[in-house]
Order: sequence, then structure tokens, then C-alpha cells
Amino acid sequence: MPPPDPPISPTFLLHAPNPNLNAATVRLALHFALLGRPSTALNLVSKLNTYDYFYGEYSILEPLWTLWDEIGAWPEGEKDRVKETVKEIRRYALETADKGQGAGAGESDDGDGDAGGERPAKKQTIDEEVLERPVTEDEVRERVAERAKTFAEEWFWPGEGDDNPYAGNSSPTARDAQKAIKRILAAMDEKQYEVRSGLASALDLRLAYADDPRENEAEDEDEDQDPKTAMPSVQTLLARIAQHLHDYQQVASLAQSRRAWSILKNGALARALGVDDHRLDTYARAIEDALDTRMQHGRAPLPPLCTREVLAQLLDTTAAQLVAEAYDDPPDVTTTPFRAPATPQDIAATEARLGCELPADYKAFVSLSNGFGAAYNGLGYEPALRALSDVHWTTEEYFTSLPLSLAVADEALYRLFPAAEMQAPSDWHEVGPALAIGARDIYNTWLVPPATMARFVGRLRGVLVDEQELYDQRAKTGLRNALRDVLGGADEAGWEDGRWACVTWASGSVAVMRGFEDFEAYLRGVLWRARTGAGEPWEDGAPFLGVCLRGGGQEEESS
Repeated sequence: MPPPDPPISPTFLLHAPNPNLNAATVRLALHFALLGRPSTALNLVSKLNTYDYFYGEYSILEPLWTLWDEIGAWPEGEKDRVKETVKEIRRYALETADKGQGAGAGESDDGDGDAGGERPAKKQTIDEEVLERPVTEDEVRERVAERAKTFAEEWFWPGEGDDNPYAGNSSPTARDAQKAIKRILAAMDEKQYEVRSGLASALDLRLAYADDPRENEAEDEDEDQDPKTAMPSVQTLLARIAQHLHDYQQVASLAQSRRAWSILKNGALARALGVDDHRLDTYARAIEDALDTRMQHGRAPLPPLCTREVLAQLLDTTAAQLVAEAYDDPPDVTTTPFRAPATPQDIAATEARLGCELPADYKAFVSLSNGFGAAYNGLGYEPALRALSDVHWTTEEYFTSLPLSLAVADEALYRLFPAAEMQAPSDWHEVGPALAIGARDIYNTWLVPPATMARFVGRLRGVLVDEQELYDQRAKTGLRNALRDVLGGADEAGWEDGRWACVTWASGSVAVMRGFEDFEAYLRGVLWRARTGAGEPWEDGAPFLGVCLRGGGQEEESS
């Protein structure tokens, strides 16, 4: 059986909205690093940090800090993230010290001290000097080592923490490591969920006592034990890890191992998987080329389809998914999601009732189907779109006061605008009254009026005209690219042409808002997500990249 195709294709990168593009780039960088292509991983992270520094999934790449330190080269902007965490630790230490001193001062007999009041000017100056002191290279290396230690302390250990070789500041002997590895492996049949980090732990311990990691890796694959140490060989442990790489937790845990990078950076995992070097390098070049094109020229338009064709294809993808999942009680999906078309009189009556002219693309839709059943979106089902008679303005304050989002990272907004402005009620960054055209449970679909969008985009564009360079430059770059992603060009006039935006809102434990430049873009976005696993083709047990790039005759291993 030939290996599967890589989950993330160059074409995916060309068409993906910014949030999906960023998430895909993060995962590709992680996979390339694990497969012994640190230069490719470094290039991808550099491109991402330059394009959208505040993309939001930084923690996934924190295990690579050890790799960058190991090879002595860092992606553009990535070392700054380490320095930022060092400064945050400094700030926390000062605040903790202040609280302790304040409590003591408050208990003194004479009542002097700064508890509950302002700190003395001298101490304020000292604190600012500590916070602003440049972070040294030694502090960076120390922080990288601390982060790796934190990862290791969280790995699976079958027993009390006292004898965990990674607990505290213990330095296990070779005999301790041997016992720990055997104990971890013996417990895995009962602890299938923890097996992923347990294998990373076993490999890390084994590498601590390999005389020469390269020599140890090259041992006979049939030799389960290294006769020098009576421990499983590095090759044996890598082979076991390779069986679980379809699980993200295994990928993440392996990347967290500080010692593993000594062999991973040179392709140990790729060799264990039987990766074809030529295929891997060809794919890497295609990915880098696609990413350059996407980030320089913006998102490529999807193949042109009229509204009728989009709806017909949504019907096909939804029907196929219902068959695949064999729903006993399917969502609001009938034999066909199409409804009887609205007449010109229906549209005119609705516009009179709502007091506004409906957007042209939405009127074209209801003229084909006055409402539409729940369509599959790659993960679940969109709310059914309402008939015109049920469309209404949102009035609940919970909805109207929600922050409006157009794929602009919250951290970028808070760096561009004062926190007080972002947290205070304001018509420029809130959804405001919108037309509710679809709803189901916690999911909502709205049309946002042109005036609301003009205020929002106008305020955002205002910071891009920053001749005095008052704003964070990285946040501005991310904002400019986010606007281009949604609007199709950062220099467009905005919403002066009367367009209505379309946004979807999902509340609950993980609240998500997605923004589209208009209703037609929303429909096309649903279809794109249905065909790409909700825009996250790396999820749901997708194969590890190395499995997809094996040489001829290799078959996928399963756990």
C-alpha cells in the first residue's frame, strides 16, 4: 500500500485563511524539525514570526527552543519570545517581593511602609532598572533549560513522585535510569493514554547513558537490549515511538526531550521511519515556496463558483458526511437543505420590516433558496440558515457587545490600543446590532451592517498610517496582513461600497468568532472547511509527515 499524502499540501497554504495558515505552519515546522530538517523548520518559523508575530500558538513551538540552542541558530524573532518570558519572570519576582514587604510594612508599629500606598520613588526606579535590563545570552540558555526541565517533570511516571527520575533536582544514576525505563515500559499496557510521554521519557533517560548516541542508534534493530547497559536500545525505543506518531501527544512529547534533539536533528527519526530523503526535501521546498507566495501576495482566491454551485456542493458534502457518520438523530438536515426560493415581494417586505436594504449576495442566495439546512463544515454542522420571515436584528446586549473579530489576534489589538479602550464599551470594536440569519444551540450566523464595519476597519487602518512610529511594529504588520487576508488588499477603501460582513459566533467553553468579507465568502468558506477537515487537516489521527514520505515498499505502522 503506498503511503498517504501529507495532510498539509502547498495548495492548502495558498488558500487557507490566516488562522489556519498560521496553525499549519506551526505544525509543519515541528514535523520538519523532528525529521532532521532543522533549517527548514527554522525558515518556516522565521517566516511566520515576520508575517504575524502574535499568531497565538507559541507554546507548540516552545520545545524547539532546545533545538535552536543546540544548533546555535534561532528563527527570526523567536529568541525575543524567550527574552519576554525572562522579563515576565523578573516582573513576577518583583511583584511577589513587593507583596511580602508590603505585608510586613503594614504590620509595623509605626505604620510606615508602602503597603496599600505608592512605592517609594527610589524603589520604583530600582524596579524599572531591573525590568529594563537587557536579557543576557546566559539568561536565555538558563530559561531554555528550565523550560525543558518543566516538560520532563510532567511526563508520565507510574508511581509516587519521590522516585521519579525527573522530579526535583535529582540526577539519576545509570542503574536508576535502567530501573525507570523498565518501570515505564512495563506500565504502558495499562496506561495507554500516558504511553506517549512515557516513551519520550524512556528515550531521554536512555540517551543520558549512551556512550555514543550515533553508535547506539545504529545497533541491530533486532537487538532489543543493549548488552552494555541492559537497557532497550535507542533504536528500539525510536521504533516504538514511531508507532504512535499519528497521536499529537506523542509528537509533542518527543519534541520536549532535551536529549533527543542530539539525534533527531541528524535524522534519527526519519531513518527509523524509512523516510525517502529526496521526497522529504522536495516537499520541504514546495512548502517553503508556497508559504513565500502566500505571505507575499495574500490568499489566493478559491476556484470561481456561482452561489448555486456552492450550495449544490454543500449538499453533496453534507450528504456524504451523514452517510459516513450514520447519525441516528441528525441535525437539521433533510433530504435536501434547499428551500423554496423567495420572491421579489418577499425580499421587499423583509427589507421594509427590517428597515434596511439587504446585501446583494444574500438576496441572490434567498432567491435560490429561502433558507438552507445545516451544512457540514468539516467538523460539525453550521446553523441552518433562516427563511426571510425569521431573520431579525439582534438586540441582546450579550451579542451586541461582543468584540468584533476579523482574524486579528487579541494580543496584537491590545498592543496597538490601550487596554482601557479595548475593555470599555465602544461602537468601533463591538459587533453591535446585526441581522441574525442563522442559529442553533451555541452557534450563530450574523450579517454585520456596513456602517459598523466601516468604523471598525477605519479605526484599525488608522494605526497603519503611523509616521511617528508610535505603535508596535510587529503588531502593525500582523494587523496589515489580517486586513489583507479578509479584504483581499490592505489598501482597499474599506466598507464604503456598502458591503455587509458575515460573522459566525460560537459561545461555550471555547468561544470562537470568524469573520468574512461578505455572505458569499462565508458560503465558500464553509465549503472549503468541509473539504479540508475544518481547515485543520492535521487533526483526527492524521498521519505523521514522516509516514507520508516513506520510500517505496514501506507500509504504515499502526499502534
